[in-house]
Amino acid sequence: MAAQQLRHRHPSRSSVSSTDEGGIELTPFGDPPSLSTTTSSVVVDSPPPYSPPSSSGITSFRATVQLQIETPGKPLLSLPLPPRPDPITVSTATRSPHSSTSVLEPKFVSVRPSRGSGSCYLIPAHPSSPTTGNTEEEEELSTTTYRFGPGRSPIVRLFSPHRHTHSDNDEVEGVEEFELKSVGLLTRAVTFKTQRLGGGGVFEWRYAGRKERRTYQQTTGMEVNNLLVLERVVKIHAARNTNGRDEDVRTPVAYLVRNEEYRSVGSSASSAGNGGRLLVDMSLWGDETRKGETEMGLVMVVTTCLAMLKKEVDRRRAQQIAILAGGGSGGP
Repeated sequence: MAAQQLRHRHPSRSSVSSTDEGGIELTPFGDPPSLSTTTSSVVVDSPPPYSPPSSSGITSFRATVQLQIETPGKPLLSLPLPPRPDPITVSTATRSPHSSTSVLEPKFVSVRPSRGSGSCYLIPAHPSSPTTGNTEEEEELSTTTYRFGPGRSPIVRLFSPHRHTHSDNDEVEGVEEFELKSVGLLTRAVTFKTQRLGGGGVFEWRYAGRKERRTYQQTTGMEVNNLLVLERVVKIHAARNTNGRDEDVRTPVAYLVRNEEYRSVGSSASSAGNGGRLLVDMSLWGDETRKGETEMGLVMVVTTCLAMLKKEVDRRRAQQIAILAGGGSGGP
């Protein structure tokens, strides 16, 4: 099985510290040597700040971490074949002190064992090969396993860099495992529930509607073709709510912005599963007393975001197969 090709090893440590501006500074997992900005960095525009619309029921959002996901996705005009197992690079975007642009430094690499395998694993980017990682030496930060058959949701496993310090208790070791479940047949939204991260809770990836995208455009001054939103969802039951009704309180955790400026090179607005700029608010994991949660929180956001991109590719392939089947069946 393709899932059995995934290696299950323990990731190494990483460190997190707060900056003077209130953001979070993350050092690469495994403490590899710093990447040279002259050889492996790319300069891109930095996105303006964004506050979610109050009409959506979302509280304030501040992007403390910016990542760039580079994957071309699947074009509209292509055969319904699985994409090549090219590694997907996720880079940290930091603002240049000399201009308004950002400098990209590879941080994570998502690796798929073969073209016929949907399962994949996330490893740290390696200085010697920042776009492919070092698959022989680096340890997994997360794995995503896809199972064959209807109704069988993919399983995500996150590995804490501090799990070696408590080998007698699996819960303390910090292995988080959950399923990515579809919200319904008429929506592309996906939900998952964690047991430990952020104190445990329900998270949901969804696609922003036209009104929300328009608000984003008015706030930031740039057009957005596609906006993916990750929210933490807390349900308030009617007995505890002042208006006497059940209500979902949604807190934004991350946004994936895809437009002319931030979509991956080689992709277009019609591409499915292409990359973009991932904006993450790490305040949910800002408590430094919970060791490893900040690192695992960022890995969780990246891993589940990549799963959403794969879901887009699978949906595009299904559409292409249906079109070919309809054309091959002939007509009256």
